[in-house]
Amino acid sequence: MTAIIGLGLASTFQAGMNVWKRVASPSYSHRKAVLGLERLTRELRSIYYYPSLKMSGESNRITFVNLADDKIYQISYYYSSKDKCLYRSSQAKQNRKNSDKPDSRKIISGVKSFNLNYRGYYFPSHGRLAHCEENFWKSRWGIPSVVRFELILEDGSHFKKDVFIPIVIVLRSQR
Repeated sequence: MTAIIGLGLASTFQAGMNVWKRVASPSYSHRKAVLGLERLTRELRSIYYYPSLKMSGESNRITFVNLADDKIYQISYYYSSKDKCLYRSSQAKQNRKNSDKPDSRKIISGVKSFNLNYRGYYFPSHGRLAHCEENFWKSRWGIPSVVRFELILEDGSHFKKDVFIPIVIVLRSQR
């Protein structure tokens, strides 16, 4: 009788441990999303102002400039609803004149939605400083002060973050 009760307790304990392991350990897609979004955050915080390669953004794409290995890179993150993936592409400034395609890689798979929102100041054509909080950012405005991203995976994981950009360049509009 004791053996039967012990066996029942052991199997219940084992089932509970299996459930705890699944809940406590995030899935591979969740971990990959965290790492990909941390890279995006780190790169946004180190945006480099380079006049001929400007920063721009849409609701599902952002393009900006960074420095690495003594080279200037134009970096883009973009979402493909067809593939349900977030991609990162980079191209060295030195290679832009050539017909070389940018290096493009899949960063996060299984993405249900990816949205960007931009906050900052710019000078419109009337010349007075204006505030913008939209799902787009025009390259002639300079660099926004905050970029918010929101990513939802197909497994239901939800990520949302405001990235404050330490270098903010506000450009006068070209009339």
